Amino acid sequence: MHYKEYGDLHKPLILLIHRGGVGGWMWDKQVQYFSNYHGVVPELIDKEANNTSDF
Repeated sequence: MHYKEYGDLHKPLILLIHRGGVGGWMWDKQVQYFSNYHGVVPELIDKEANNTSDF
């Protein structure tokens, strides 16, 4: 899973998780606002994954 980290690693953690149909970019303004915290934004949509399945 890809993710981006922001802010100060020694501050309280904020984990920002997006819903379907959007990406981690949707948290850009919140990341700026909470810059005094340690922010983690996982990217739940893997653009590099192929669409094949073993099922």
